[in-house]
Amino acid sequence: MATKSLKLETDQTSGKYRTRWTDNNGKRHTRSFGSDPIQAQIKFNEFLAKWLTDPLVRAPGVNQKPTTIKGIVELFDEHAYDYYRRADRTHTGEHVNFEHATRELVAKYGKKLANDITTQDIELVQLEMVKIGLCRNVINARTRRIRHVFKWAYKKGLIYQDAYERVRVVDPVKAYRTTAKETEEVNAVDDDVILRTCECASPTVRAMIMVQRLTGMRPGEVCSITTGMLDMSGLLWVFDPGRKHKTGHLNKKRKVLIGKRAQEFIRPYLQTDLMAPIFSPQVSRHEQDIKHGKTIGRNKPRKTDRRVGNSYTSTTYYRAIVYAISKAGVPSWSPNQLRHSWATTARKNGAALDAIQNGMGHSDQRTTQGYAHLFDDKYVEYQEKFG
Repeated sequence: MATKSLKLETDQTSGKYRTRWTDNNGKRHTRSFGSDPIQAQIKFNEFLAKWLTDPLVRAPGVNQKPTTIKGIVELFDEHAYDYYRRADRTHTGEHVNFEHATRELVAKYGKKLANDITTQDIELVQLEMVKIGLCRNVINARTRRIRHVFKWAYKKGLIYQDAYERVRVVDPVKAYRTTAKETEEVNAVDDDVILRTCECASPTVRAMIMVQRLTGMRPGEVCSITTGMLDMSGLLWVFDPGRKHKTGHLNKKRKVLIGKRAQEFIRPYLQTDLMAPIFSPQVSRHEQDIKHGKTIGRNKPRKTDRRVGNSYTSTTYYRAIVYAISKAGVPSWSPNQLRHSWATTARKNGAALDAIQNGMGHSDQRTTQGYAHLFDDKYVEYQEKFG
């Protein structure tokens, strides 16, 4: 069984300090730190930090050239699972994105030695992605992640530099140069479509939609709202998610102002537990049962092991909206489009672009311009005079 933690001990024969462990392959290892107790403790602490984070330190025998592409991907998956976490140590989901990105690569070239990878191999993987119907933007995002995997492997000494370089120089898929689908531009949602969707949603989901529409929050932010994140002392409430937002891992601050209209949608869901998410799928299910006259409680045996959680994720929130859209018979839209609606409305009502940028939580004003879906003021002014 693989060792879960290390301890510093004394070798009774030599009197030197050491640590011993067993890796996932059942191989035993020993590391010596000398006979000086102070220096041994310092060296052990340094080694322990590497041992906890680097699979190649835990299993030195893995650091072999040659290694297969499948082996590289599996080692990276282990690294990604531990590395991509939020400030509260919950997973971001990025490790799943890497799993999806490398799926076609492993299926086609998993048994091939990583050092034998060629630029043409990755280009053929891109073509496989085109064949299964992925859009061009997704293919290029997955190609970047594959490149990152090989960069990580090179830095860890698993592959040689020339192997990484052959992957690094792969070009992204160009628009209209293949049969890859192009993604449609993300636009604002018509308010009539939003209201018709809300009529078919549970009161909880309806409140979440309207809070997003009135504040410009990201889907993940509206899912994460707790009473403790809200400063309700002023006329405008302030939502402060701390580091629990998209760019929190970069130490960027994020605060959202909540006006009277949005407050009315939040108020009924405030919790006495300051840490509990205010919008709960369990409450939403209860609301739907009452609406359809169903008996509260579950008398029928469950068909699956799936349980209704006590908090929404971006995915489950999206699914709840998709369900309401299908019931309402309106054109399909996604929660992130509500941010486009908020930005466009704010711009039309005279809000400055930097104010909208602040509300959206963007670092670059050019990103905000794309959300607002309006022409630059100076361009409009010029055309009005000379166009």
